[in-house]
Parts: sequence; C-alpha cells; structure tokens
Amino acid sequence: MYVPEPPTHAVSPHVAQIVQTAGCVVAAIGCCGYAAWCRRRRGSVLLAALLVGSVLASFQEAPLDIFVSAYYPHQHLWTFWETFGRQIPVWATFAWMILFAGAPYLIARAM
Repeated sequence: MYVPEPPTHAVSPHVAQIVQTAGCVVAAIGCCGYAAWCRRRRGSVLLAALLVGSVLASFQEAPLDIFVSAYYPHQHLWTFWETFGRQIPVWATFAWMILFAGAPYLIARAM
C-alpha cells in the first residue's frame, strides 16, 4: 500500500498561525470559563468532562492525519508535539476543545 509523503517544501504562514492560535485559544478559554460557570451555577460538570476528554482525544490527531493524508507544513510551524513523524500545531488541541466539547455541548443545550 502506498502512503504519500508530506510536502517538505511547504511553509506555514506566520499571520495565519497567529490568527488561528489566538482565535482557538480565546474560544477555548471561553469554553473553560463557561464550564466553570456551569459548575458553579448549575452544579453540572458535563462540559468540564467533555473539555478534558477532548484534550485527551486530541492526541489521536497524528494517526488520524496519517489515515486521511492531511499534512501541516513543517517549516516555521509552531509545534505542540510530534508523533508518528507528524508535527501537530499548537492550535490543534484548542480546536479540538471547541469542535468536540464546546460546540456539541452548546448545540445539545439549545435543543
């Protein structure tokens, strides 16, 4: 089975990294603050548990990237960790918190 190799010449744009990282961090902090508010006001730890679970699940980003042939440019990438030869950007874990904890929780509450 042929597994394509990532492009080694691609460069991560600096401004895009700043925008993505700042946006994801701000939204993730908002989710954490809302989880603390829910714990204090409602006594519910559901969102906090979802946030912890999404951070733990974010460590499967590298294997999933291999399966779907997704690549992050390696040059000038702000790397959070590297697994299976794949660099994972700093903003990826915060994006998992938003996409797999904050958004589903808010959608479920709205229903």
